[in-house]
Amino acid sequence: SGGVCGGEATAFNILQVMATEAEVGDALVLVGDFNANAASLTIQTLWMNLVQVFAGKSFGGVDNIFSNVDFTDVVETKIMGSGGSDHDAIYATVQIVEVELASMLKGVQPQPPKAAAELTGAAKPGHSWQEFWCGQIEDATEYIMTEGVWNKSLTGEAAYDPEHCCRECQAIGEQCQSFVWKDFSEKVQGRECLLSGNGQPTKKAMDGFVSGLAYTASAALAARSAQGAKQSFRALAAPAALSGPADIR
Repeated sequence: SGGVCGGEATAFNILQVMATEAEVGDALVLVGDFNANAASLTIQTLWMNLVQVFAGKSFGGVDNIFSNVDFTDVVETKIMGSGGSDHDAIYATVQIVEVELASMLKGVQPQPPKAAAELTGAAKPGHSWQEFWCGQIEDATEYIMTEGVWNKSLTGEAAYDPEHCCRECQAIGEQCQSFVWKDFSEKVQGRECLLSGNGQPTKKAMDGFVSGLAYTASAALAARSAQGAKQSFRALAAPAALSGPADIR
C-alpha cells in the first residue's frame, strides 16, 4: 500500500521486478490483494504503466488484476463471491491470440474509471472498522493547512494513529477533505489530528507526519488520474513512451 517508501515507489518497484524477470514478448499478469485501492498512488501509478484488467469491490477495490495485454484482449471479468473471506474472489479471461475486436469486448468496460467511481459507489467505506478504509495516505508528508478554509484540531482517541484521524475526517462528511496526523505536536504536547476542508492541499516531506485525503477527495483525484490510464501497448513506439522506469512490453 506504500508504507514508508510511498505508493509511487512501491508501484515502480513492482514494475522493475516484472521488467527484470520477464522476457521480451511475455504476457505478464499481476494479481493480488494490494492493500491499496484506486484512491492510492500505488494503483494510480500502475494505471500509467499496465492495463488494469479488473478490480474487486472489497475495501474499496484492493484486489486487482493488471497485465501488459491490451484492454481489448480482455474477454470476461466477474466477481466470484467471498466464500467466507472478507474479500471477494475476482476472475478474468484474457485472450492473447488475434481475434475479431467485436468478439473480444463483450460488454467489458475500461477498469480505471469504473474503479474510481466505485470509491464513492458500491465500494465506499463505512464508519465501522469492518467497513472502513481511508482515502489516499502519504507517510512522512505534511499537508499545508490553508487559511480561510474550514479546519479542526483533535486529540485523544481521534489522534491515536493516522487511520483513526482519517476515520474522524470521513465521519464528518464532505466538509472534511484532508487530514494531517502528527506523532508529536508542540501545541498539544502529544499526538494531534488536524482536519481540513481543502481537497487539493500543497505538501512537503516531513518526518513524524502522515497526511491524506478523505475518500471523497481521493475519488475525485482518482477520476482525473483514470483518464490517462493505459489501455493499449500496441501504440508504443519506444520504451521511452512508458511513464515508469521499466520497459515491460
